[in-house]
Amino acid sequence: MDATGGPVCYFIKNGVLMRKWRPPDVSADDEWAFRYQIIIPKSYQSEILSLAHDTPLSGHLGINKTLQKVTTHFYWPGVRQDVVQFCKTCHTCQIVGKPNQVIPKAPLKAIPALEEPFSRVMIDCVGPLP
Repeated sequence: MDATGGPVCYFIKNGVLMRKWRPPDVSADDEWAFRYQIIIPKSYQSEILSLAHDTPLSGHLGINKTLQKVTTHFYWPGVRQDVVQFCKTCHTCQIVGKPNQVIPKAPLKAIPALEEPFSRVMIDCVGPLP
């Protein structure tokens, strides 16, 4: 049994340490539900996380989808905590935010009325336009 409660079996296939794992929410009779995961050494974990989250085909998915993408083929002890940490510290995700994130609108402020023409001048500096 692993930390999630699902049965787990480790074996070596073609010189690679593998893990046969069944998620705990799947019945034991369902042979198709087993996942065969490659055990990733510490030196490759950051590369796997980057490929699963940062590349254009990955799309900077959230924590759950990135974890699902990683654990489809790979495993290492602490993979869940590493994915959470990686996604929470992703620079692009922090700038863009979540797609369902509601950003409050800035409050509108009244523009003071002017007493006479040209008492206040405003300049819009955009730069050279084509």
